[in-house]
Amino acid sequence: MPRIAPLPASVLDDSHTQLLDKLNVLLGFECNDWLTLAHVPPLMASAMSLCSSAIDAAEDCGEDLRWLVCFASSRAFGCQYCVAHSAYTATRLGVPEAKLLDIDQYETSAAYSEPERAGIRVAIGMGTCPTSVKDADFDELRKYFSESQIVALCGLSSMMGFFNRWNDAMATELETPPKENAALLLSSTGWSAGKHE
Repeated sequence: MPRIAPLPASVLDDSHTQLLDKLNVLLGFECNDWLTLAHVPPLMASAMSLCSSAIDAAEDCGEDLRWLVCFASSRAFGCQYCVAHSAYTATRLGVPEAKLLDIDQYETSAAYSEPERAGIRVAIGMGTCPTSVKDADFDELRKYFSESQIVALCGLSSMMGFFNRWNDAMATELETPPKENAALLLSSTGWSAGKHE
């Protein structure tokens, strides 16, 4: 049960509704985390702006890697809501399921490229607290990405850090599409909705 109930979208003003509609198009449903953030509309608007900017900034880092970074950093943190959401978004946007299922073996699995391994390594390091990212991890990133791309990838992990903490603390109720997708796709990895049921 959520610790704070989401508000109905009907209470939002037009500018906030437009932001919400943009993200609903990406996902295909209304997200309870946005509607919980709506209790403080400027906070919701800032979080939406961060999300949109971070996702857009990493566009040229590779479509699969964008969503694998979100997924890996959420798994490292342990927010089951965000794990389900990032897996749902990844599969919806064409990331092969094998990459999500093999994430624990990303260093050795043939499913990943070397640039993806470098990005996932940093995402996992950023998902832990305190972070476990090393200079050598950045050296590896520099082999494949420009400094602006590295900042964009780190921006994605940082964005997920906000949502991981928000949704885990709020016990945000998981919506049906990502919950059903995660139950089918990730049950073999130990995923469960837990407090987000």
